[in-house]
Amino acid sequence: MAKCILHFDQIEIISKKSDAAHSDNDWLIVHWFVGTDLKESHTIPLKNTSGSTILESGQTLQPLSLEVACVDADLVTAVFQIVNLGSTDIAAQVQAIGKIAQKGAETFAEVYLTIAAKVLPLTPTPAGEIIGQAIELFKPLLVDGVGAAFEEIIIPFFSDVAEFVSGVLGKPNCNGDVLHDVAIFDPGQPASFQIQTISKVYTGSTSSFCGNPRTMVTLTLERIPEVVPVFPPTPVLQWQMVPAKGESADNWLGTWTSGPAGPRAFVAVTISRSTVEAGAYALTVEEITDPRFNAEFEAADAVDWPETVLVRPFKGNVFGTIKPWVSGIMSPGDLTLAAYAATAKVQTMELAGSGMGAGSLSGSAGVMLSPLSTGVTIPGSSAPAVALDLAWHRPKNAIVTRPSGDPVRAGGAAFPGVYGFDEVDAFVMEGKGVTLCFYNFMQGQSLIARCLRYMRAESSSFTAADVSLGKFTVL
Repeated sequence: MAKCILHFDQIEIISKKSDAAHSDNDWLIVHWFVGTDLKESHTIPLKNTSGSTILESGQTLQPLSLEVACVDADLVTAVFQIVNLGSTDIAAQVQAIGKIAQKGAETFAEVYLTIAAKVLPLTPTPAGEIIGQAIELFKPLLVDGVGAAFEEIIIPFFSDVAEFVSGVLGKPNCNGDVLHDVAIFDPGQPASFQIQTISKVYTGSTSSFCGNPRTMVTLTLERIPEVVPVFPPTPVLQWQMVPAKGESADNWLGTWTSGPAGPRAFVAVTISRSTVEAGAYALTVEEITDPRFNAEFEAADAVDWPETVLVRPFKGNVFGTIKPWVSGIMSPGDLTLAAYAATAKVQTMELAGSGMGAGSLSGSAGVMLSPLSTGVTIPGSSAPAVALDLAWHRPKNAIVTRPSGDPVRAGGAAFPGVYGFDEVDAFVMEGKGVTLCFYNFMQGQSLIARCLRYMRAESSSFTAADVSLGKFTVL
């Protein structure tokens, strides 16, 4: 079975719909139509990159993807809308969004059938299917019909939903439409299917005492064709990705990539013998996190030899993404309650007197709070003090640990008693946050191919990346 996928790659709130004193709670509604039939409807609460549904201007929302099953010859469309329910109590939002989605499903289904009734008699097709010339007549009428339905029926319907009134004095009702549109997946042959990426800034409706909503959305429309088997099914090749240790780094010379360059994220690493430093390796890294915005990370270094490091097991490709400008490399965590003991540091101070002789005075240099496990407790002050500490979430390093002392040549380090992690030889690009780990694809005891694991730590501009790179050449 084929399928169409609608990727919401990036949703950025340029300015929210709510007033300055309140936040947005945005919901995404998507109605999937295959031909003229409504197949599925989705209602999804949108979250920012921190995982919160409390949304403010300047924030970027988490990407998401939705799909529907179809056949290659189907005309597939997705009618989508983002609405703000920030003026409605959280408990009532689920019921309210359900009413809006139900009204939209009924309205758009009627729009599709009305347009089909006009188009199909003009272009006779088998069993009422929308094909050929009918599609070209259908699409512009559909866009106009859906747009009119939003303006004349769906948006006015907001005022009929009782839950929209918050009931809080002095709080404006800023619920309503943030943006709406329709995405069209053309039918055809698999060879004609292409990934289409669209970026657009939407300006939503506004209300008294509320904000002027503006949202930048980047969509990718992807159509996966039907897979027609030509040969009988064969056993799946069983292989494992095994950390390499003690092998020559020359086995990983060359250019390693995450795949062909295109509209998606891309990583390329080149390892070569240095022409400047005898015996050293020259490393260059090119990571394109988002080709639409020319967002790239580049690094170069020369290293003498690989080290043996301990890293977390590979769980699948995780490409880096652009972090919103409001994000920092560290984020505040939970408040914790900690007990402290009052301690003192005692020192001796020499006093010079005039006419009274010289003397000495032992005095306290001041009381300070320190953890219970350290410091000298003041006699008579055994009761601990209680204070609130703010924890911080720090970015995880790609390397769990490294051998102490000088770097160890490949295969020379060991981590006895450590389980659940990979001991692997790697090039560590000091100061760049990049680790290039050596792996082999093994089938039993046989080497199938080599692999280079690209690990980059989180930075102030990009999220962390962990991607398997290959030459795609079977040994």
